[in-house]
Amino acid sequence: MFVHTRRLSFVFPVLVHSLNFGSKVHGLRTFSSFTRATIRPSYSRATIDLKAPRKTKRTSLTMLSTSSMSQLTNSFTSSLPAFHTLLVNESGDSSLSVTRIAATLAIPAVLILFTMAYLYRGAILEKLRQLEEDSLFLNVQMTRVSDPSEQEGSVFRHLQLLEIDRETCQKLKEQEGWQLMSLGEYMRQLKPAMLPASIQMKDVPTVLQAELGAALTAALLKALGPNLGRAVLPLTGRLTQGPTKALASALAGRALAMQTTSATVSDRAGLPLNLMSVLAVSEVNAKVQELWKSPESLIDDSEMESTQQQEQSTVKRTTPMEKMIMGETGNDPSFASNEFIPSKRFHLDTDLPAALDRMEAILMERANTDEQVGEDKVESQSNRRYDIGGVAPSINSIGGYKPEGRAMAPPVPINPRLLPDLHLGWGNAQCTQTNREVLLNRLVAVLMNKLASNYYRRYTGQSRDGDFTVVYNGKEISTPSGFIEALIETGHHVETAVTTHVTTFGIALCVKEKDGSFSNIPLACFLDSGYEDREGNAASVAMPHSGLDLDISGPLFGDRGDGKPAKLSIQHFIAIDGFCGWYTNHNANVPWIRGIDCGPRLKGAEAVRAARYAAVYATCLNGLATERDLPFGGYGLTAVCNDSAAVIEECLHGTCSIYPMTSIGSYMMRTVRYAAGVRETFQSMNTMEQEVDALGKIIQAMGKIPSDLNALPSYAADSAKRILHGLPENPSFQLMTESRAVMVSLLKEKAMDEVAAQLPIRSRGIRVTQHD
Repeated sequence: MFVHTRRLSFVFPVLVHSLNFGSKVHGLRTFSSFTRATIRPSYSRATIDLKAPRKTKRTSLTMLSTSSMSQLTNSFTSSLPAFHTLLVNESGDSSLSVTRIAATLAIPAVLILFTMAYLYRGAILEKLRQLEEDSLFLNVQMTRVSDPSEQEGSVFRHLQLLEIDRETCQKLKEQEGWQLMSLGEYMRQLKPAMLPASIQMKDVPTVLQAELGAALTAALLKALGPNLGRAVLPLTGRLTQGPTKALASALAGRALAMQTTSATVSDRAGLPLNLMSVLAVSEVNAKVQELWKSPESLIDDSEMESTQQQEQSTVKRTTPMEKMIMGETGNDPSFASNEFIPSKRFHLDTDLPAALDRMEAILMERANTDEQVGEDKVESQSNRRYDIGGVAPSINSIGGYKPEGRAMAPPVPINPRLLPDLHLGWGNAQCTQTNREVLLNRLVAVLMNKLASNYYRRYTGQSRDGDFTVVYNGKEISTPSGFIEALIETGHHVETAVTTHVTTFGIALCVKEKDGSFSNIPLACFLDSGYEDREGNAASVAMPHSGLDLDISGPLFGDRGDGKPAKLSIQHFIAIDGFCGWYTNHNANVPWIRGIDCGPRLKGAEAVRAARYAAVYATCLNGLATERDLPFGGYGLTAVCNDSAAVIEECLHGTCSIYPMTSIGSYMMRTVRYAAGVRETFQSMNTMEQEVDALGKIIQAMGKIPSDLNALPSYAADSAKRILHGLPENPSFQLMTESRAVMVSLLKEKAMDEVAAQLPIRSRGIRVTQHD
């Protein structure tokens, strides 16, 4: 497998695309041709052999050394004057200067890093696999010393990384029996068992930081799967961020090595991303996707034939609206199949238990045919994503499917040689719901999504004869709100609330102790909020996941094995899976990801109204993403889960309690226009008055929710309140405790109150000048 550096010319047009020099397409093609002519020739033969033998691995990794990258940079820099002349001639804009071009092209390195990571995600994953199986430093082995008195020789004895709040830790141990440790605490327990003669003790931190980081990053990337270019990796701080950068940029000519020579590492947050970086990543990925749609303008003739062959063999991508009609993605077996749900009409009384029984029979049959699960099988099961949170439901447990079981997938060792006792998984934690409840979640979520897709049929003028309907209690139901209303009328308890909680992106770590028990390592991805107190103490915020929860129980869904009523829990949000809709809402029952309500819990008619808001909003997001062919269904552009939840909260309560809001302005504007178009279409139809009203509320809500991509003084007080709202009563991390103090201090500052008070009247007195 070879990676050609001449494809680096794909990166530079991405950056130029954002400059808006004249025609965007013309600017892209101009710069692409220019880079091919001036930069590519001297590097077109340079490759990195990712399948090289062990003895040549160093050579393979450093074929394009730092000096080569320097040469490439010099070549690019020296070409800027010529490129300046070309742009001025092509665009007719004489105001463009070499300085302006160079400054604009000097976009933060994170753009190139994430772009390269996206373009070469397959190659990166292959290299990470090799790093796990065939280390550059084969003779380095680590031991774990849990006794603090024996940790003097620990390589990372001064490391502080994602430290947990000691008071909370002690309280959870005494009250709930949790055994917790921080990632930093685990790393402080590691000592080298032996060293090769070629490695001196003073070099051990540098070597092991690269090695341990690469191994841990490999495990995290494996868990995230194909969404490498979009998902944010938690824990990739100095321990893993350096190796991750090196792994990505090695494919562009950098050696795999840590640049630091410090004997200790202190990276308390793990990944202090600022929100502009999040924005930049989304923008770049969108542009990369646009480039891939028309690659012929960016490649030379020698690549054209192979590219055309690849395009012919490419399977058509499923659109967000098609996913909404299917009802769910990524599950095997899936309720989206006609085997479980008829294509048009679903009789709830008979078809629901039949679909559930059929699914359980398949799962039990699979378990019976493979009772002896090998290590490879366990690892495969643990890494399979059955829901958007990445939480593997207990149907993956050894021993097969048990309807009332709540065990999570068994933990899997990450790298016993370098990371002794460290496992990928939730330890002994249980799932919040039983296996049968998880299946009921999925089934009802599919029904809700299919019903919501009927709104797109109305908007696009399709016949009602093709609508998906649910038949229940003598009614033929065609909308999600009608479905919820019918459940309430038949004695079911329905409750809804917007909730938020810390997300781990489905990744969990635990340590297996000598007695066979597990110590859990709480994880989080901390963002740099940009706010600080008078003393300059910064507030870091753990990245949350948010959504509209819908909890249902009642006669139709029966009881659990313990005699208690079965409880369904589904959640509505836009997901990286590629569409906005309802998903199962089960999680690992661990204290650091417990939900926080954003406003009072709603029942009855208010719950029906919430379901209607969710349906029409999802129609707008999925419709826009389908018609614009947005990557990942618009996730990260039109909204992320937090933004979509905040819009619904604003509609229901007139408040926004979630931080951060990261949707991109231009795509939010497109969503507003699209929603207005849907509303206009519905206004001409009978019996759509409630949907018209709901769309009006959605449009107003999108105009009210804030943007947190910049930490502005005018929003400091509002942001502080939302950050404080999202902090659990018993914070899991020391950084949360410190951030709470910073936010409380900020709210007490009179200057912040004075600035915030001006926010509502900023536009008053602005005179708009009319020109003929």
